[in-house]
Amino acid sequence: MAVATFERLPPHDIEAEEAVVASLLVDAEAIFHVSPILKPADFFREKNGWVYDSCLALWNRDEVVNQITVAHELATRDRLEDVGGQVFLADIIRRLPTSPGAAFYARIVKRDSTYRGLIHAATGILQMAYEAPAEIEQVFSKAENLIQRIRGGGWPATRRGMER
Repeated sequence: MAVATFERLPPHDIEAEEAVVASLLVDAEAIFHVSPILKPADFFREKNGWVYDSCLALWNRDEVVNQITVAHELATRDRLEDVGGQVFLADIIRRLPTSPGAAFYARIVKRDSTYRGLIHAATGILQMAYEAPAEIEQVFSKAENLIQRIRGGGWPATRRGMER
């Protein structure tokens, strides 16, 4: 029996991702609501993660987070043009429905990141099962550890397999 292949993109919501980062650019309080929920690697679109990471870096240095400072931070990291420049930042701000929804948008991004983690774990469990090692308890232990890591917020550890 062959392993099933999936031709679908993993769960993601680009609009919610952009609403999160746009909220951070226009609302100084938004980061207090979003930072406990999200890590940069939770973003499906890598460039949104870069913008979020730049916001966190500024905030951690007690600097103002807004369109200008984030653009400067991205430029310092040689990422401004990669994200789409000032035009991208201005566009997501223009399309932002409302910044008080930042935590709501962040929970959507986190939910989809968690679903991607479950897909990743399920793929790993599937692979371990096909390898059929002699010690099935090791497979159960590894599978349980994968699920626990996701449940405990340890996913994603890296940006493996994420769309650019």
